[in-house]
Amino acid sequence: MKKHLHNSLRALFLSLAVLLSLPMQGEKVEIGGINYELNTKVKHASVIAKSSGKYSGEVVIPESVEHEGTAYSVTSIGKEAFSGCSGLTSVTIPNSVTSIGSYAFYGCSGLTSVHISDIAAWCNIDFVVTESNPLHYAHHLYLNGEEVKDLLIPNSVTSIGSSAFDGCSGLTSVTIPNSVTSIGIFAFCGCSGLTSIVVEDGNTVYDSRNNCNAIIETASNMLLCGCKTTIIPNSVTSIGHGAFVGCFDLTSVTIPNSVTSIGNSAFNDCSGLTSVTIPNSVTSIGIGAFSGCFDLTSVTIGNSVESIGDYAFEDCSGLTSVTIPNSVTSIGGYAFSGCHFTKENFVNNSSLSAEENNYWRARLHDYETEDGLLIDSTSVVFCRKNADVIAIPNGVTSIGSSAFSGCSGLTSVTIPNSVTSIGNYAFSGCSGLTSLTIPNSVTSIGSSAFSGCSGLTS
Repeated sequence: MKKHLHNSLRALFLSLAVLLSLPMQGEKVEIGGINYELNTKVKHASVIAKSSGKYSGEVVIPESVEHEGTAYSVTSIGKEAFSGCSGLTSVTIPNSVTSIGSYAFYGCSGLTSVHISDIAAWCNIDFVVTESNPLHYAHHLYLNGEEVKDLLIPNSVTSIGSSAFDGCSGLTSVTIPNSVTSIGIFAFCGCSGLTSIVVEDGNTVYDSRNNCNAIIETASNMLLCGCKTTIIPNSVTSIGHGAFVGCFDLTSVTIPNSVTSIGNSAFNDCSGLTSVTIPNSVTSIGIGAFSGCFDLTSVTIGNSVESIGDYAFEDCSGLTSVTIPNSVTSIGGYAFSGCHFTKENFVNNSSLSAEENNYWRARLHDYETEDGLLIDSTSVVFCRKNADVIAIPNGVTSIGSSAFSGCSGLTSVTIPNSVTSIGNYAFSGCSGLTSLTIPNSVTSIGSSAFSGCSGLTS
C-alpha cells in the first residue's frame, strides 16, 4: 500500500468513480473488425473489447459507423476496451471521441504510436485514469501523419485535460497560449524528452522557469514530471497532491515562502532529489510527501510546520540528519520509516522539561533503522525496534496511529495520565508486550490498537 500510494492518488484525482466509465448499455455489434456498443437513443457508439480474441496490429477507429441504415457517432472508447492487447501496435483516434474509459489501454505493451488529426479535440478528451491514455504506453503522438515533437497548443484551447499528454516522451517542447486557463493534473507527467516549455506572455495563470519542465497553476497543482531543477514561483501557495510524483530526474527544488502546504505524495518517488528546504511559511507536510526519495540526504523543516503526515519521509534511506522544530504537534505513522539515521539533530521542545528533552535525545541518538522520530507534547510517533522499555513523557496527550506498531522487542511501556487517546494500530504487533496499564485519563482506544499482541496477558 505504501509503495503505491501515488498510484491510488492518481485514480482519486483523475476520476469521480469507475461508475463514470464506459461502455453504455445497448446493442453490441462488430463493424469493420471493431466491436461497438450502440446507444440507439442518442445514436452514439462506444468501442468495446472484442467478444473473442484481442485487437492487434494497426487499429483505425472511424468517426462514425452505420448499422442497419442508421449512422452512429463514435464518441467513446469503453472501459478496458483494449486492455491486454499486447499485439496492438498503432491506434488512430477520431475527433469525435470525447471520453476514454478506465484502463482502456492497460497492458498494451506493443503500442508504439497514437494518431490524431486535431490537437484541440485531443486536449478535450476525458481520460478516466492514466491507463486510459494510449500515450501512456505508445509514448509517440502523430498529428496528420507527422510525429508531434514541438507541441503548439492552438489558441482555440482553453483547457488541457488531465493526463492529456501523460507519457508522451517524444515531446521536446510545448508552447501554451494565453487562451489556456486550466491544465488538468498529470497533463504532462512522464514527458521525459521535454527540454522547453513556453508560456506566452500575458498568461497570468501559468508560469515557467528556465531548465524546468514544470508548469505551475497558481495556488494549486503542479502538473509535470521530468525536470531536473525546479524553482517554484512566489505566486504559488500550495504544492498539490501528486505534484511531482515519480519525477526521477528531479535533483533540486526551491520552495518559496509563499507556499503554506505540501500535498500528499507531492514529491513521492523523486529518487534523485538530494536536499530540500521547507520554508517557515509551510504549516503541513502531507501523507507520503517525500516517500521513496532515496537520495535525499538533507531536510530542513521550517519552524511553522505543525504536522508531518503518515509515511512523509518513508524509505528516505539516504537521510542522515533531520531537525524537528518545536512547532510540530503531530507526526504520522511511519513518517520516517526506513530512514537509516546516524545522527539526530534534536531541537529542544519548549513544552517539555529538560529531563524529558534529554530522555528523547538519548532515545533517538543511535537509531539506525526504521524507527525513529520524536515526538513533541501531543503525539508519540515511533519507537526503536529493539527497545524493550519505553516511558512516555508526562505531557504527551495522544499516542498516534501505528506509533509503536511492530515493536516486537517492547516488553514494557508506561503511559502517563496526560494521555487521552490511543490511535489505530498504536501497539499492533508488539508481541513481546506482556502487560499494560491504561490510565483513567484515556477516553478512546483506536481500531486494532493492540492487534497481534500475542504475549499480552494483563
